[in-house]
Amino acid sequence: MRPMTRSMLGLGLAGLMTLAAPALAHHAVQSEFDMTWVFETAAPNGLRRAGFSQKGVFKIGEAYTFVGYQARDGSRMAFLESLAGPDGKTVKIWFGDPNAN
Repeated sequence: MRPMTRSMLGLGLAGLMTLAAPALAHHAVQSEFDMTWVFETAAPNGLRRAGFSQKGVFKIGEAYTFVGYQARDGSRMAFLESLAGPDGKTVKIWFGDPNAN
């Protein structure tokens, strides 16, 4: 292969690799690290007292922060202690001792 053809081929391959790089970097972080968790919580009466009595309390697309105690077996299950809404307001659901039996 002649030197000019080889350099044109190398330049073409470098150009293709440059075009492919942005395709790898355009995904949101949330789509890569989205996990499903199962939370157990207080009885329905306790949730009503905390303000979760009406439908539509949780809205699709809003971010909520759940704080709880993970299951001992390491699975994605937890007991809900508190949660914070998109407005930053935190509601404590459980006031017990996490070290109790």
